[in-house]
Amino acid sequence: MKRIYRSVRRTVGAGLRRLGLRRPEEPAHKPEFDARALARRLGVAESALAGDAHEGSLAYAGARRARELFGPRFFVDLDRIAELSAAFAAEHPDIVSRLDALADHDVDGGLAVYTVTTTRLGAQYNWSSPPVGLAEDLLYPVRPHRFAFAPRHAWACLRRPALTSHLQGMLASWIAYAESGDCQYCYVSNLVVLQRVFATMWAWAFLASRPQDASTEGLGLEWLLLQVLYADARFLATRLGDSVPNNHLLADRFAHWFLATVLPELLDPT
Repeated sequence: MKRIYRSVRRTVGAGLRRLGLRRPEEPAHKPEFDARALARRLGVAESALAGDAHEGSLAYAGARRARELFGPRFFVDLDRIAELSAAFAAEHPDIVSRLDALADHDVDGGLAVYTVTTTRLGAQYNWSSPPVGLAEDLLYPVRPHRFAFAPRHAWACLRRPALTSHLQGMLASWIAYAESGDCQYCYVSNLVVLQRVFATMWAWAFLASRPQDASTEGLGLEWLLLQVLYADARFLATRLGDSVPNNHLLADRFAHWFLATVLPELLDPT
């Protein structure tokens, strides 16, 4: 009964928001980014989890373990990504040039959100900056939270490592914003979160295809992405199947399969 009530309330609320008649309420969901809990989920050795263990060693051990677990289950073999990326760049230099120009604009000019340009991608990104559109269109403020920038920049990092610091700062700033409890849009709907899951997972795959590097912008960056994935999986676990019965519900079903198949360690056993 409670599940039916929650589904009806979300359906009505979503309809009102699409009509511009209701802005999202203060989010009831406040994520927790618990690195030790995630490391235990992944089966990291107890020596890395010890109370006196260096934070970096836990992150690096967790990132290495994730490569072992998630890599073989993903859509493409991590060991082949660098080779395939190089081949694509050789065959389609025009596309790569456009993507590089877009990445440069994200960093130097600002992140594009439909018809507006917001602040620069990086540690100082203002997550509350995207304005609402006509009729308070939620697509504007919600768009950055879908993380479309993440796979684009992660792939660019394979060829241009200097971009890694900007992506690392962007992710760290989002985690801090989400943890603050002030974010109206981080978890505004299942669809936004699962779109972020897919974008984050592809970004992780690109970065996990690199040689292992025990540094903040190496395995440490992968660990940031994994913490976002863990928080999102926990949010979705009890909500998948509650979406409006259209393409949103279809996306729920696919996300349920994806999480259970590729990232089962992030879910509670049933």
